[in-house]
Amino acid sequence: MASETGPVEKSVEEEVEESAILLLRIHEVFVYKLPPLKGHGGRRAEEWDLGNPALTGTLSVVNKGETVYIQIFKDALTLFASAPIRVDDKRPLEYFLECCRDTSRYFALRVEDDKSKRHTYIGIGFRDRQSAFDLRAALDDQLRRITRQHEAQSISSDEDQLKPVEKQLVDLSLKEGEKIAVKINLPPKKEKDKKKSQKKKPTQSSLSKPPTADTGITPPLTKSPVKAKSVINARTAKEKETQAQESVVEDDDWGDFQS
Repeated sequence: MASETGPVEKSVEEEVEESAILLLRIHEVFVYKLPPLKGHGGRRAEEWDLGNPALTGTLSVVNKGETVYIQIFKDALTLFASAPIRVDDKRPLEYFLECCRDTSRYFALRVEDDKSKRHTYIGIGFRDRQSAFDLRAALDDQLRRITRQHEAQSISSDEDQLKPVEKQLVDLSLKEGEKIAVKINLPPKKEKDKKKSQKKKPTQSSLSKPPTADTGITPPLTKSPVKAKSVINARTAKEKETQAQESVVEDDDWGDFQS
């Protein structure tokens, strides 16, 4: 903890011990000395002399930083063996904790000495399947959480690397008072007038040609409105004259009967 005058420097060992988180504790675990592995068919618990375990103790799963430890204790204070599982090893969980082929309650555990870093395998087993299931579940959940933290850190580091590149980009926006000159190639005014006059003049192809003498077709006769009016007036005068003559004849025929 930090004092009033400033932070107190701590050793690496003290920081690791303070960051340790207990994930699981199983009060009964059986420990076995493993016989030599026969062939490549995996380990079988029936070869371990299950009735005579080398040790009966307790098991704890502890997280320290980015490493998960499986610890086996002879009693409450005496550590018998420790098995570190590191995510950055890029190895599957089965490399550190191998399940037996003939039962799901027994495992081959890779233990390591903290000082010499030498490792070996020991056999561990549980009285019931629930304890074995709890061990696998606690390890899977914690390892996935650490993996997600690694991915989040890598994404944030990539974003930090991209920030200097964004600062180097040139600002191409217009400042106050600046203008942009745009040059457009327009034709001269004389050429425009010439093109307009060419569009107004009808072309020879658009004019229809009059029929020639070879076609044998004569154009229809057209009467002028003055001649047509004189003809109508002559017909009307002639009809009036005819009606007057008829009326005179009728008067003559009936003249003797008039009083």
